[in-house]
Amino acid sequence: MSRSTDILISGIAGLAVGFTAGILLAPQSGKETRDQISHKVDDLVKELDTLKDKTAEMANNATNSANEAAKKEAETKS
Repeated sequence: MSRSTDILISGIAGLAVGFTAGILLAPQSGKETRDQISHKVDDLVKELDTLKDKTAEMANNATNSANEAAKKEAETKS
């Protein structure tokens, strides 16, 4: 796997473990816990969207760099 994929998977796993531990150890009522879960899920969705955008940007940059390198290589061979 690539380094960015490993980082993404590690981040998601860390969030899941932390979230689960927090819920199991929470000294609060069920409604408060449900509200907290709802907020945490919203935060997680936002973070995943950010990661998705960053990953897409990195892929786009890599594609552009590869295209530029190929173009330069073709120009030097001409």
